[in-house]
Amino acid sequence: MAAERGTENGSSYAWCFSHGRLHVFQAGQDPWCTAEWVTVQGATREAALAAKAEHFGDAQFFDELPAGQHHALINARGAASR
Repeated sequence: MAAERGTENGSSYAWCFSHGRLHVFQAGQDPWCTAEWVTVQGATREAALAAKAEHFGDAQFFDELPAGQHHALINARGAASR
């Protein structure tokens, strides 16, 4: 899924549902993770983790998400790759 820039230091944060952890993508570099991740907004690691919890709760891995969120993430990934 495409990363969005815009944090204070130019990096972006993404929750990876394959690895079950927060990734940090540095500004000016292509995202290095090719697994299933979604950008989470936040200027700091703590803010990004709070945004992840707000949107996805305690789910660490993709199979822990409710079915509706599975479909939304799959559809968003498909749209981003077009």
